[in-house]
Amino acid sequence: MESKKMNIVYKKVKDLIPYENNPRNNDEAVDYVAKSIEEFGFKVPCVVSGDGVLITGHTRLKACKKLGIDEVPCIVADDLTEDQIKAFRIADNKVSEYSTWDNEKLAEELSEIMMDMGQFGDDLEKTDLGDLDTDRRIGVFARNFIQDEAKRLGYKFHLQLDDDVHGFGYRFVQDGRLRCVKCNHLDEVLEGMVQMMKETPITSLSFGLSSYYLGGAENNNVQEGMIRKTMTTFLMRADDLQYFHMRMNDDITTSLINGMRGKLYYTYMPVMVYVDPTQVQHGGMTDIYKKNGTYRKSFYSVMCCPSCVKVSAMGITEYRIHHEISWNNAVPKLLSERWCKHERH
Repeated sequence: MESKKMNIVYKKVKDLIPYENNPRNNDEAVDYVAKSIEEFGFKVPCVVSGDGVLITGHTRLKACKKLGIDEVPCIVADDLTEDQIKAFRIADNKVSEYSTWDNEKLAEELSEIMMDMGQFGDDLEKTDLGDLDTDRRIGVFARNFIQDEAKRLGYKFHLQLDDDVHGFGYRFVQDGRLRCVKCNHLDEVLEGMVQMMKETPITSLSFGLSSYYLGGAENNNVQEGMIRKTMTTFLMRADDLQYFHMRMNDDITTSLINGMRGKLYYTYMPVMVYVDPTQVQHGGMTDIYKKNGTYRKSFYSVMCCPSCVKVSAMGITEYRIHHEISWNNAVPKLLSERWCKHERH
């Protein structure tokens, strides 16, 4: 088949006519395409019919209007019939859906690029160079999907829960003892936590876990009411997305990474979640833990935050490898007023 030479002409953006029945929803892609044009220039011409109606390039046209670009290169497809134009408009978008990424090659390419690739698409920002395992049972995929859905639906805050949570309770010190009462007013608790996030720059606010209360009333964490980490079940902002990384320990590793960058991740200790003991259920992460053990799980956090995480043995009767975090090295500190320097008059 002989290929016809393309004649590229420059046309005014204001003269190009978007196809009124374009079946492709592209609004969410406009910002990313605009970033690409800013960085690399307008390298892919639009395709238009003889009367100036767009066949392909609707997203690029919107991006150009956003950037204030007056003129763009176009290919005039005056050799196509009306039926061919309709078919090409769909086929040009549809055929790309059958392409997939070679994750190993993608990781290799991304590792050599110093540029922030997240500006060209959330998926590139969420690509985990440390581990590109595609096992869809892994919780990190669900966590990031929830983030995207919350943003798409226009929520300001959303709640993430592990699948083994089966209740909520209050933990408090009374008469020198640590007590637990079932929470029957979860809506009011959540409203209070949301209000706290509205009034502060907190990125994520978590519920306590049973292991946090070991040591009873003498546990300093319980008495202070707030600790600096996020795990298992937590509220997050939809307007400040912090994507999760690593196929294991994704919650604690992400709160560590972003905490080191100054983001505020807190656990509200007075309210706790009831969860089953680790690795007693079937399927999902339990099967993965049984296959790999906790040694590999713990090292994911070490790889991400070696300055504040190490592996150590934990347990009383049966030891197992687990991650140990030095919070003094992990996050910026809020200093007491007494450490501030005051002007002397």
